[in-house]
Amino acid sequence: MLIIQDRKYRYHNYGDREIVLLATDYDDDSNPKYYSYVSEDELWLIEKHDTTTKQVRYIFGKGSYETNWTNRASLSYDYYYNLF
Repeated sequence: MLIIQDRKYRYHNYGDREIVLLATDYDDDSNPKYYSYVSEDELWLIEKHDTTTKQVRYIFGKGSYETNWTNRASLSYDYYYNLF
């Protein structure tokens, strides 16, 4: 279950454990806007907010966070329920 807590933390059940994702980077200067969260064991989540279509989509991964953040505009985002 995903719980939003003032854009600083996200809690998520991954497998049989709960992980804490800390707010890491954001890019809100244009549309779409991006927000990222990373855990201590290299799990990451990037949100893509399209203010024109009023849609929020996600991508989730493990490892290579910096590369994926740099390439965030070209990644394939999906509905949250399709990530797991």
